[in-house]
Amino acid sequence: MADNHDYIALDWVRGEIEQTLTQAQTALEAFGEAQGDSTQLTFCLNYIHQVHGTLQMVEFYGAALLAEEMEKLCQNLLDGDTPNAEESLEVLMGSLIQLQNYLEHIQTGQKDLPIVLLPTLNDLRAAQGQPLLSDTSLFTPDLSASEVEPNDEHNKRMQDPQVVANLRKLRQMFQVSLVGVIRNQDLPANLSYLYKVLARLEKFCHDTPIGKIWWVAVGFLDAIQSQEEGLGSATKHLLRELDYLIKEMIDQPEDILVRPLPADLLKNLLYYIAKTEVETKRVSELKAAFRLDQALPSAKEVDAERQKLQGPNQETMSSVVGALSEELNQVKDQLDLYVRNKSQDKSALEEQLPVLNQVANTLAVLGYGGARTLLLRQVARIEGIVNGETDADDQSLLQIASDLLQVESALAGKAHEDQIDDVAESDAEFSVPVEQFESAHNAVIFESKNGLEQAKNSIVGFIASQWDHKEIEDVPDLLDSIRGGLQIIPLTKAATLLDACSHFIRNQILDSKSVPEWEQLDRLADAITSIEYYMERLSAGAADNDKILDVAESSLAKLGAMESGSAEDASVSEHHTVEVASESPDATVKESDEALIDDEILEIFVEEVDEVLIAINDAVSKLKSNPDDNENLQELRRAFHTLKGSGRLVGAAQVGELGWSIENLLNKYIEQKFALEFEDFRLIELAVKRIPVMVESFSKQEQETDYQDIVTLAEDRYSALFGGKALADNGD
Repeated sequence: MADNHDYIALDWVRGEIEQTLTQAQTALEAFGEAQGDSTQLTFCLNYIHQVHGTLQMVEFYGAALLAEEMEKLCQNLLDGDTPNAEESLEVLMGSLIQLQNYLEHIQTGQKDLPIVLLPTLNDLRAAQGQPLLSDTSLFTPDLSASEVEPNDEHNKRMQDPQVVANLRKLRQMFQVSLVGVIRNQDLPANLSYLYKVLARLEKFCHDTPIGKIWWVAVGFLDAIQSQEEGLGSATKHLLRELDYLIKEMIDQPEDILVRPLPADLLKNLLYYIAKTEVETKRVSELKAAFRLDQALPSAKEVDAERQKLQGPNQETMSSVVGALSEELNQVKDQLDLYVRNKSQDKSALEEQLPVLNQVANTLAVLGYGGARTLLLRQVARIEGIVNGETDADDQSLLQIASDLLQVESALAGKAHEDQIDDVAESDAEFSVPVEQFESAHNAVIFESKNGLEQAKNSIVGFIASQWDHKEIEDVPDLLDSIRGGLQIIPLTKAATLLDACSHFIRNQILDSKSVPEWEQLDRLADAITSIEYYMERLSAGAADNDKILDVAESSLAKLGAMESGSAEDASVSEHHTVEVASESPDATVKESDEALIDDEILEIFVEEVDEVLIAINDAVSKLKSNPDDNENLQELRRAFHTLKGSGRLVGAAQVGELGWSIENLLNKYIEQKFALEFEDFRLIELAVKRIPVMVESFSKQEQETDYQDIVTLAEDRYSALFGGKALADNGD
């Protein structure tokens, strides 16, 4: 399932993974020696979690799944929730070794076959008392069904600014549902929303390369909807990949419809379709088109790969060979002393028999049958000498020493042969130093983009938590780590801009524990997004990207985070972009595109409002029984916050304004720890009755004005209780 760039990414982080797995083993061993010291087990858990995240990042889903199950078992051990703690420790230690072997296995050019990990995965799940995983196989689909000849005419669909604006709305709808899926909340409803968004994208992108991704993605949702235990981390990762692809359509509309499709993403989606037992029209269609029934290797091939994985890894082999050679050298030294010692003390020879037998047993484990047979012959000769059955003449002793030397040479030769094979395979794949440098360059950019996405998620969490500074306390350090990588490449200007973002968050928000203004957050978001887009363009091989950074520089200058160097140029650039995007495309295409997306958004919006009103009524009912119930007060505020955000998202400004007026009032209640009173319940009931009417008017594209009385009541209530005017809706 992984192509060359996956191996490059793994090579980039392999040293860190190996070191972290070694630390995990050391911590687990320390815990086993002193059970009851949960500190060492906590260290082990953290190390495994780090490896899991890294494997997710480089998209080795089989190895990541193994790390995920290891992490679960380790957590169960920490919680004391395992049927047999001693057995669980053995399984966990064996899994750490198996993961190292597997990563070395695929790093040397072998296939990434998650199926070979199945026995270990099932050992881990059995130790947790979990159901065992079913058997699957290597996935090699025929991708010819995804081939589409790009056509420049397709780009006309993206020339209308309204199309891009509507795509942005679709992505926001996708993200809202994706958050619910990631948290395993109300999966059927959230997956249904995702399905509708993907279906609209499929229709919009028909007959284009990227359209094949949406075609397959719809079937992927069919396949994963049957997962009763919730979606796994690999599945959620693929949904995030789809979200990122929608983002590319928004950020790079000029050529997105004629670009080659992302083959890795396509393969990973098809993998889940191939192994699903769900039978839908779309799943059947995809299985036939990509010949998925023929994409599964035979049991014989899987068994062969498993057999390869059972042997020790190269590091272990070198270590064992070194130890065996040392022991053989000691035996040879004793033989030499025996020859030189005229007393002919046979006890010195007798002491070497257990050593030689142990070496022979180790050779058997390593699969060195010929060397073991030769060694056992020498054991028999020495036993004959010790027992007086054979004369200890110089010729016999020299023959024993010669044969031991031959065994040692065979061991050294075998280890050297394995190393040569590994180097040859490695050189065959990575033979050009320039390509290695470019791969490292791309890997830094890849990791930097992931880091920026994580930083943006933290900022969103900061907003959603009503300014909990803990949500962003790690962001400056994260940006600093990204900056360090960019300086090495070097991408000096981008690194300087990230340094300014880091300083602003640390000095202007965290140190003073202040709540930033919305305008400040918008400018910070513009800066980070511009840097992220700049790196995306670099990774795509685009040239003339420096002007993109002017937008970030301008935003940071307005924040006072750095000197304004090219704000004016950035403004001109943005203006030019708008003019180009406004060129009039074919009228028929424009009209169909607008109807294509807006109708679907309206349907999703109406469904969401219905659900929010149910949540409001439920929270109000509970609050009437217990006005001091802070948890339900939070739920009530969150519901009106959703109304505000959804209304603004789809252009239903009046619904958004009404939602904000009550959300703002409830924010103050939560802050001051006040309980709702009769007037507040009456206000909310009026809003609940009025909102469906407003939504109906919006669906008919009619202007609704009969809601201002409720907004005024909310503002008057705010002023009467807390003084001053209610806050303006700056939005989040």
